[in-house]
Order: sequence, then structure tokens, then C-alpha cells
Amino acid sequence: MVGHLQTIRAFLEQRQFDRVERYAAQLAAQYREQVQPQISDRALIDLVVRQYRQVCRTAGIRLDCAAEAVPAAVSADLMCLLADLLEYHIARCRDMPDDSRPRIALSLCRQADRLRIVCTDTVPGTPRAGRQAFRQLAEQAHRCGARLQREQNATILTASTSQMPQHEA
Repeated sequence: MVGHLQTIRAFLEQRQFDRVERYAAQLAAQYREQVQPQISDRALIDLVVRQYRQVCRTAGIRLDCAAEAVPAAVSADLMCLLADLLEYHIARCRDMPDDSRPRIALSLCRQADRLRIVCTDTVPGTPRAGRQAFRQLAEQAHRCGARLQREQNATILTASTSQMPQHEA
């Protein structure tokens, strides 16, 4: 999945929006046989979530998703952050005892000129390695002009929609 996101990012950086649309359509065609509910009308977000739904299913982790008023345009950087945010929570859930039923909840919503992504999991506490991973994720968010904060088992990513490219994703 990371390779797909890097390809899409390269197309966006080169302002080749039609190639992004074609590439996303090709990826979407690969997933058509899988019955999975879409969480938004945005192809890139759906692709990322579908990929991580499969990863979670394989790892025995339940992934619940909801999207509300997601902006028409999303940046490649934001999609990479979303993927890394899910990776962070999946890694936390993998550390849980085998008899637990780990769950991740992902919520995306637009609030005024901001996109707010909230990801929570059922893992109590944060081990030292998790704190370091969170710091790295927060630094990455900062470089992209986004803000990352943690509240108990939730990680909240806030990004300005005005900084996002003005094309359909």
C-alpha cells in the first residue's frame, strides 16, 4: 500500500491529476470483488481504509470507520499520515494479549476549514516504544502542517483543508 501512496504522491507533486484518477480507478478495480462498505466518496481515503481493513481482519482486529463531510480534495501527505496513523494503532493492538478482542475506531470529519481524523483503540496505556512511535508521527504531521495530539487511547490529527490541493481525489 505504501508503494501505491508514493506513486499517487509523485503524480500529485507533478500536478498530473488525470493520472491520479486513472491510477486510483485501477486500484479500485482490484478491490471490486471484495464486499466492503465505503466510508466516504473520496477514492483515496477509501483505498487506504480498505487496505487497512484487510490488514486488521488478518490480525484479528476490528476496524470501524465513519466519515462525515470529508473535503473534496485531500493531499497525498494527508493520506500518508492517515496510513501511518492506522499503522500506529494496529501496532498497539498487536501487542495486546491473544484472548483480547482489539478494536480500532476511525472517524473523519470536516470542521469549518479543518479536517479532523480521530483514531482510537482498545489498548490500555502506551508502552515506551509506542510513545516514541507517536513522537515520530507527530513530527511527520508537523512537517505536513498538521497537528497531532493524544488523549488516552485516541490519536487526533487535525489538518487545514485550505492547504489541500484544489482537485478531486
